[in-house]
Amino acid sequence: MKNLTCFFDSRAEAIMKERITLDMLCYASGRDSRFWDERTYKNLLDTISPQLDLDKNLTLLEVGCAAGFLAQGLSAMVSSYTGVDISRAAIKAARRLKLANASFKCASGDRLPFKEDTFDRVVSYDVFTNLPEMEYAARIVKEMYRVVKPGGKVLVGSLADENTKDEHYRIAAEVTIRFDSEKGKPTQPDYKPGIFERAKTLFRAGKNKSSPNVSCYFFRRGDFMTLGELLGAQTDIYGVNSLNPYFGTRFNIVYTKPL
Repeated sequence: MKNLTCFFDSRAEAIMKERITLDMLCYASGRDSRFWDERTYKNLLDTISPQLDLDKNLTLLEVGCAAGFLAQGLSAMVSSYTGVDISRAAIKAARRLKLANASFKCASGDRLPFKEDTFDRVVSYDVFTNLPEMEYAARIVKEMYRVVKPGGKVLVGSLADENTKDEHYRIAAEVTIRFDSEKGKPTQPDYKPGIFERAKTLFRAGKNKSSPNVSCYFFRRGDFMTLGELLGAQTDIYGVNSLNPYFGTRFNIVYTKPL
């Protein structure tokens, strides 16, 4: 997890002096900004909202909120939104959004600082692909499930499907070539770290014995179904948003906690 923290810290620090735009939020969260515009962003929200049954009377927790890429859209759909992330720099960047009904806290998904049955809904999207082990992923799901209220829902989204790994890699190569040809390189912040920032990055990397990078890990649908049985939850599998180039190779899981 240290390499993840290092990655998201460095990304968030790079946008601290930038005007907060969708491109910058994409950069901070490790997303390809060339894909995300108002249409594709709305398509994502329009997929998450019905799968979680969101409405203005509900409270929502997002685990792995980064600098607030999803917070901007999701917070407008609920009465109150809370975002947590392992990166302090990302949380600092998210607070710059100044969302009226949102709060942000630095915390790890496997040790959520909330009491049982606190939130109506809990979501974690495009996060679990960073996790190398199902065992650790299960610990986070169990924490998310612990803090959701009876009758509430937990959505774990955009999981890369082990059964379609080859197709996933084929799409990734094709998308990269197409975007490079049609749109050029992805947007990056105009950030030139000074001596202090460079020294801090080197120190942090040396201390953590890690480098700032992310990977894509794959999961079996059956493992999440089995986890749902252990939790005693109703478990449903859905597709990701239809405009996602990885549609068909990724899936969403929704756990509903019994009343």
